[in-house]
Amino acid sequence: MTAEQNIEKRLRALSAHTPAPKLDMERLNKGMEKHRKIVSLTKMISTAAAAIVLITGAVIVTSAIAHNQIASTVTLDSDACITINLNSENEVVEISAADQRGKKALSGFQPGDRDIDKATAELITHLIENGTLNEYDNTVMLTADSADDDTEEALRAKAAEAVGQAYADNHFDGALLSQNTDASRESERIAARYHVSRGKAQLLRELIDTDSTMSYRSLSRMNINDLNLIADSIDLSYTGITETGTSSSLRYLNREEAIRIVIETLDDKDVEIKIRLDARGGELLYRLSVKSGKTMYTYSLVASSGEIITVVKSGGNKTEILID
Repeated sequence: MTAEQNIEKRLRALSAHTPAPKLDMERLNKGMEKHRKIVSLTKMISTAAAAIVLITGAVIVTSAIAHNQIASTVTLDSDACITINLNSENEVVEISAADQRGKKALSGFQPGDRDIDKATAELITHLIENGTLNEYDNTVMLTADSADDDTEEALRAKAAEAVGQAYADNHFDGALLSQNTDASRESERIAARYHVSRGKAQLLRELIDTDSTMSYRSLSRMNINDLNLIADSIDLSYTGITETGTSSSLRYLNREEAIRIVIETLDDKDVEIKIRLDARGGELLYRLSVKSGKTMYTYSLVASSGEIITVVKSGGNKTEILID
């Protein structure tokens, strides 16, 4: 027997007499249970962490929505209509145009501040710089609207002060009408029917309540500057509107010039004349009632040129249209 064969024989004998090692099942089971607990705890922590992220995310989203939710508005009417939307903290959320002229007026405007007074002043400065407000159309009407009356009045006062300050800073001779939104459904109906802002509808109501011969359709086409000139001509004392400054009449003939044009057409110069402003087809007109003896003449003149567009003669139960 060789040496290698002898070694192999001894290894087989040793293997036959050596028992296989025993597994410690109790220890193994404890180890597996510990592993399962660790895995379960890890899953619980992961689930909780995910839930916290979701909850936190929901709070953040809800907070962002609330921060941008519109609670109040300030509307600026001139020749254009622009609305400033505010959240519950009276911070500016959005500035938007309510009509095509408003879109043109807002072009290029980027507010630098969310405070209502600063944003309003910046907006007025922008309107002066781009010519929306000018020496011929220098009047803005400001209307505040909020569910809370105190908030509404505070907004009106603060924004109105900002408009006045912007006028002063820009050395602009402007006029301002400011008001709060009324609760009338009639104003809401007029605004919807004639496609004007709620604030402008309130102004139209005051005009027609004073002189019912005027029409909503004609007045709705006029800008705030000209509507205020009409109000002055009929001696309207506003009930819900605060007025500062004087609306521009530079584009138009004055009352004396309009009267002179009419008198030059009459043979009888000893007449009684009543004069006021009105609107037709988007134009500002002078309406003159002229009493000569027992005859009454009613003239309509284009306020910007003095052109006589209608003359109606009445008297003796007879009415005659002389010019139409």
